Amino acid sequence: MGKLFCGGVLNVPRINKHMWMEQALKLNKTIKKEIDLWCFYAAKSLKFEDYVKQTKINYKEVTIEEAFKRYYKENEFFTNYSFLPAELEQNFNDIVGRGLDIDIKYRYKKNIEFIPFYIGENWTNKELESLLRNGLKFYKTDAIEIAMQFGNSTEELYEKWLLGYFGQEIVQNPEIQSAFKKRAQFFDEYIEQIAANRKTHRSTL
Repeated sequence: MGKLFCGGVLNVPRINKHMWMEQALKLNKTIKKEIDLWCFYAAKSLKFEDYVKQTKINYKEVTIEEAFKRYYKENEFFTNYSFLPAELEQNFNDIVGRGLDIDIKYRYKKNIEFIPFYIGENWTNKELESLLRNGLKFYKTDAIEIAMQFGNSTEELYEKWLLGYFGQEIVQNPEIQSAFKKRAQFFDEYIEQIAANRKTHRSTL
């Protein structure tokens, strides 16, 4: 039965939950084409459908755009370094090639966080010694040099060296930090305009 309106009947179409979600997922595809963010399907990094269920968003009261704005503001996401100029991208490629994986976490209005994970390979002690001796040309500490003098070329020492090298080349690199600061600002601005307009924008960042 429609609502009574000025003595007549105003037909108010019912909002279909399935249609709401279908349209939302289409918009999400557009968003993902324009910003390089993804989730890990974890408690703090949910995919959109799970976020809607967990937060109990009422599709009858909340627009799709507003739901996405909340989603991108409250969730944790991950991105990559492919937007960097070639010389800075090489810093990451070099470290990854040496056995360190790097997650890059973004959260709305927060600094981007680099999370290193040592992967390594099945290196022999001789290979580890060679990797360390070569690595000391790029990064070294007294503790690592002393350990090597005593023949302590273990994988644990190599991991310690690699994490230090990562800190020097990524975390303490002002050009990389500046580039990711601008990248985070771009993400923040993009999220702000989702609810204001269906038309998303592109950037050369």
